[in-house]
Amino acid sequence: MQSRVKNRSSLAAALAAAMLAPAIASAAPATTLYGGGASLPTTAYVGSSWFTPSPALRLSSAGDAGSLFGQYTASTAATPIGFFTGTTTRPAVSYCQTGSGTGKKVLIGDPTVSASNACPDQGTSSVTGFGAPSGVQASFAGSDSPLSTSEFSAFLTNKSARVQPVQFPAIGAVIAVIYNNPAVKAASLPLSESKICRIFSGEINNWKQLGPYPSKPIKVVFRSDGSGTSFAFSNHLSKVCPTAEPIAVTGFKTNQTFSSAFPVAAPTGSIGAPQNGGVTTAVSTTDGAIGFADVADTSERIRLNPSISLKFASVVLKDGVNPATGQVYSRKNPLAHPATFPLSSVLTDKVIASSLDANGRPVLQDIVAPPRPGCVLLAAPDSYATAPLNANGDYASYPIVAVSYLIANAAGNGQNTKNLQALLAAPYGKGAAGTYSAGTTTIGAGKGYLYLTGKVPGPVKIAQCVKA
Repeated sequence: MQSRVKNRSSLAAALAAAMLAPAIASAAPATTLYGGGASLPTTAYVGSSWFTPSPALRLSSAGDAGSLFGQYTASTAATPIGFFTGTTTRPAVSYCQTGSGTGKKVLIGDPTVSASNACPDQGTSSVTGFGAPSGVQASFAGSDSPLSTSEFSAFLTNKSARVQPVQFPAIGAVIAVIYNNPAVKAASLPLSESKICRIFSGEINNWKQLGPYPSKPIKVVFRSDGSGTSFAFSNHLSKVCPTAEPIAVTGFKTNQTFSSAFPVAAPTGSIGAPQNGGVTTAVSTTDGAIGFADVADTSERIRLNPSISLKFASVVLKDGVNPATGQVYSRKNPLAHPATFPLSSVLTDKVIASSLDANGRPVLQDIVAPPRPGCVLLAAPDSYATAPLNANGDYASYPIVAVSYLIANAAGNGQNTKNLQALLAAPYGKGAAGTYSAGTTTIGAGKGYLYLTGKVPGPVKIAQCVKA
């Protein structure tokens, strides 16, 4: 029998505890909404100002113009987000880059972390909090890996008065293969899918295996923390590697902890680093390194420090000549991508099961009798694991992308409810009462993000799901 996300006793406990919600709702509105999690969407959420004078994890500000937080804080009764007019002055937003895994743990109420634990600066290997004042609850989390069965169940146990978590796709982003080798004189190193798979499995371990380059060991750099970037990159590898041509690689597993995604173990000499900034630093300071990172954060670091020893690889579907065109397969550069990303498959009330299928792919599981139905939206990982092919049998677009989510409490939000609803609605644009603009292109414009279109939640859905 398929395991159930929760049994009757846990549902009864959740509903009984929900009777405490009115007491929570009577609390005074916060001066700051505290959140944290994924580093991948940070530049879209806050803008580029967080990089200067030096990168910090805790982000308390109105947000740059064009950013998610900027759009949220600028919304008033005169310029609403959807029908969320709220007040003329919204609370500030603080966002701590903990990585997706820790961000979800804080919101869920995992005893190993706390919203009030310190949020240190970039490069810290152990981040266990959002930097909120003592006793203040987290209002939201950002994650590029969707909720799992165990995470949903843990929320019901730890935060029963808040009923359940809600989850909305917020923005897409491009994941790049990055490298450091001065011997590569071309603007971009072309890597076929087969070569990428063999590099991260350890089968290719020297630069001379990639082309006419001097012998040099390849140092694979990967995320050491729980990361949605790792989920997205391993989602791609587990999809394409078993059939990659001319040489396939089996055994990759989709996992937000990349050390668990390798077919057997991390290649000899690999380097684990926390947060996207830790990966880019490790690659840029290690001759011969190859890693993966999100384009937006990495591009901004290169812009601020043009001498950084780091480049983006382009991705080629296959080595050799495309028989349909008589030409080599086209290079797809992560810096050239569509502005929008249609969500072709958004599912409701499903989570990622604890076990993968035989090919290391995510298995989706129904949430049985959710306390608030229809409020966990999940973009099917298969739908963005790789890019579609064009009429010539070549990639139509760059194939490695992520979908980032905003996760919050369904209840217990008190007098912060309207402001939290407006924050969650901000990715979808401002509109007149009862309407919204799906796929706004103002958030992080031109910075490596993909603006979601299609089945995105509107203000009515958000208001149904997020209550006092």
